Formats: sequence, structure tokens, C-alpha cells
Amino acid sequence: MRPRTARRIVSHVTSGNVTHKSYDLPLVHEAFRSTGTELTDELLQPWTDHADKQKARREAANAKTPEAQERRRQRAMHEAKKAADLARNKREMAQRRQLEKMEELAQANRPLSGEPGKLWEGQQPADNLAVAAGREAFKEAVGAKIEDMPETVTLETVEQPADDGYEAMKVGELKDTAGGRGLKGYSKLKKADLIALLRKYDADFPRSK
Repeated sequence: MRPRTARRIVSHVTSGNVTHKSYDLPLVHEAFRSTGTELTDELLQPWTDHADKQKARREAANAKTPEAQERRRQRAMHEAKKAADLARNKREMAQRRQLEKMEELAQANRPLSGEPGKLWEGQQPADNLAVAAGREAFKEAVGAKIEDMPETVTLETVEQPADDGYEAMKVGELKDTAGGRGLKGYSKLKKADLIALLRKYDADFPRSK
């Protein structure tokens, strides 16, 4: 260190207007040693006070560490308990809905006799029972009809109606014919429906030959 710099540092420190931020402590020791000036405890008081504050701050932080760890542990336990309660509530709700559904099915499938609400082995739901009953009734009805049928059947000759010429006519011609006979609601009918409409009119109002 230069003598001039050392003298300036010693003069500044001895004036009492320095803080621990003014100079680094090793630099102060070097300046006083190089100039042969005694460095007393009173002159080192700013750096001593700062060191004491730093030590107290570290001790306070170390003292609070167990408390902070305990708070974090308590908070983690609270979050875990809340998650467990939520999962348990979801399971209970699912079980409750399942039980309600089973009770509804038991009520719908209540037996005709015996202990109420108890299903006998092999019992079918109400809709399946209705279908089965209808199927059996249909079989019985068909069987009765077959038994009542005679062994021989005589077929009667049905006289075919005379050709009225409607099949050979076009849709426009059929509509004109329907309009000429005073019919209504034929404008959107197809050919087959027009022919049926005209034949019904002919059946209700036969034309003289």
C-alpha cells in the first residue's frame, strides 16, 4: 500500500466519521500497520458493531428455522388431510348412488309373493316378464287357430275387376280425371295413390255403362 493512501485511511478512521462500509477491515489493518499507528478497539467499533449485528441475525435465523419447519410440516399435513377427506367424500357419494340404484332395481323387480324387496333366484325384470307373457299368449292363440282350421280348404274364384284403363294413363291425365270428377287433395299424390283415389270414387259412384 502506498504511504499516502495509508495515511489518508488512518486519518479518516481516527476522525470517527467512518462506517463499516467505508473501508474493508483488512485494508484498515494494513494502513495502520504500514504507518505504525496503534489501532484501538474504539477505532474498530463500527466494524465490531456490524459483525455483532450479523451474528445476531444469523442466530435469529437459526432459532426460527425449527419453527418454520414445523409450520411447513403442519401445512403439509393439513393439505394431505384435506385431500384425503375429499377422496373419502367422493367414495361415499359413489357408494351412496350405487346403493340407491340397487334399491330402485329391487323395487322395480319386487316379487309377487314372499319377503318384500327380495328377489327370488332366476327372477326376470318386469319388462322381460311382460314380453315373455305376451309371447306365450301369442303361441297359445296361434295354436288354437291352427287346431280350429279344417283339414281341407275350398278356394273360391274371385272375379277380377274389369280394366278401367287407369294403369295406362299418365299422372297428368289421372289428375285431370280426378279434377273433372270434383275430387280434392290430389295435386301431390303419386300415380298409385291417384289410381286408388279414382277407383274408390268409381266404387262409391258407379258409372253407367
